[in-house]
Amino acid sequence: YFSIIINIYFIIVFFNFKFLIFNNIGNIYICQGQYDNALDHVQKSLDVYMKIYGEEHAAISACYNNICDIYRAKGQFDKALEYCSFLINKFAIKNNAKSLIEIFKKLLNQSKDTSG
Repeated sequence: YFSIIINIYFIIVFFNFKFLIFNNIGNIYICQGQYDNALDHVQKSLDVYMKIYGEEHAAISACYNNICDIYRAKGQFDKALEYCSFLINKFAIKNNAKSLIEIFKKLLNQSKDTSG
């Protein structure tokens, strides 16, 4: 039984490292402005992590946030908004962060008031 437990442990550790490696490479590409490569690696990271933990794990929100940032940096604001909205609906509301959403709405309204 011990060898089975050790093998399962190493599989989990390997997949976690694979997730981190893809995510880190994606972040490097973001810093370099290579957004298509970044998107590819962040998506791979998301795919690996979802296979291990499923869609409900909170760490997956980091991948979606990176994807949102990539689309924003590419100037594809509709796609960025799509991922941001998904994040709010999927993670923020489920984690009772409605007050955080209200804070963002107030900040957005304030920025509109000062810019107009």
